[in-house]
Amino acid sequence: MIFILLSRNLAGLKQWQTQITQFLNEKLHLLVNQRATRVAPVSGGVDFAGFIVRPHYKLVRRRVVGNLKQKLERIESQLVKAQGDLVIYHFARELLRECQAMMNSYLSHFSHAKSKKLIWKIRQQFLFLNNYFILVGNKLILADKSLSELKRLRQQIKWVNKKYQDYYCLIQIGFYYEVFGEHAKSVAEMMGFRLQENWRGFRHSCGFPKWRLKKVEEQLQSRCIPYVIVHQTGRELYLAKDRLPYRMVEYHPRSKPNL
Repeated sequence: MIFILLSRNLAGLKQWQTQITQFLNEKLHLLVNQRATRVAPVSGGVDFAGFIVRPHYKLVRRRVVGNLKQKLERIESQLVKAQGDLVIYHFARELLRECQAMMNSYLSHFSHAKSKKLIWKIRQQFLFLNNYFILVGNKLILADKSLSELKRLRQQIKWVNKKYQDYYCLIQIGFYYEVFGEHAKSVAEMMGFRLQENWRGFRHSCGFPKWRLKKVEEQLQSRCIPYVIVHQTGRELYLAKDRLPYRMVEYHPRSKPNL
């Protein structure tokens, strides 16, 4: 049991401490934890219920922040893999939902304290979160949530191309993958595929069967071209199948030591 006594009278506090210790020892045969008992000014803060409570504000305990960082490091190690100069982001749905629930629990806890700067620092330290989530108020939502709500293929393609405009977007449509826009022209030239004109309402498109995906990825990686793969999930929508990001690959050249 933990309790806190406040008083402007230091001598009175010490007297209460002595009386409480005697009562617990003589009446209940209990001992006070001396390491957890102290008399101190409130300006130094009181460690209570996961916060450091000070006269006019609260801070989150370092131990709470440390626990969160350990959990984020574990999740990052499972979602993000480095292969040489390539960084691969996996969109493992169960793990992302676990991360989302955990983060929202912590953010709710943080909301009761002075934590704006703390949240900013965490997001800067764990930049991988920005690839998966959007912070709205004190709540994280999946960045691709709105994609899963689109019920037409054309809408899905436009959303993906806009969201990942700096990436080559390989979108699964049935047993094929298709690339749209200017990037379709590059893929067609690079792989020797046929370039479609005005296909599915887009000016340029290039498609290839699923079994060619590995070869396309190898060519993109050899050219250090960032790309994202969007898979069909199998869930049926009104006029199209559900599609969500599956894997994203970026190129981050490692800095060379000064000679």
